[in-house]
Amino acid sequence: MSNLSATGSANACAVCGDQSSGKHYGVACCDGCSCFFKRSVRRGSSYACIALAGNCVVDKARRNWCPCCRFQRCLAVGMNAAAVQEERGPRNQQVTQYRHARRQSVPVPASPTPHSQALHFQILAQILVTCLRQAKANEQFALLESCQQDAILQAVWSEIFVLRASHWSLDISAMIEGCGDEQLKRLIFEAQQLKADVLELNFMETLILCRKGKGFK
Repeated sequence: MSNLSATGSANACAVCGDQSSGKHYGVACCDGCSCFFKRSVRRGSSYACIALAGNCVVDKARRNWCPCCRFQRCLAVGMNAAAVQEERGPRNQQVTQYRHARRQSVPVPASPTPHSQALHFQILAQILVTCLRQAKANEQFALLESCQQDAILQAVWSEIFVLRASHWSLDISAMIEGCGDEQLKRLIFEAQQLKADVLELNFMETLILCRKGKGFK
């Protein structure tokens, strides 16, 4: 179900398509999305898309899957972050929080801050999880017992990450740059010079996972 079809009914939540409980922050929506939006704005929450694409489906069944896309959906349908702050706090706090909420549509702030660095690391951690899942699906590696797989991945996870992240299908250079880790940036840059295709990447991954000295038998 698309977001457009989910919000076709006048009595439907404009965010997820569930039954609307009335207007909240300028938009007809359900209590769940209203509370989610209020909580996100008040906490100044910064989310990363779980799929790294920013286009996750937001409907009644899947609205809790990706907070990033759900919050972007709230803003897209016109929910007013300033209205949240009018419920409490002085005027200068309202303006600050409103501006922060609007900046959620920009994934990487121009000037690195501890807050933005935390976001970069969060996204890179999600990429790492994806890399490890891909490694477990490696045809040769999958032949090993689970305990062997875990032992090997503990030893080579950083190498797998560098290999895959350096050839990621999306441009994550801003994330690498923003994390502030000079060694990681150097390793990623060196790996990018390989300019490997999919078959070469799979072959190098197999070598990393199955070479002697890393627990492979």
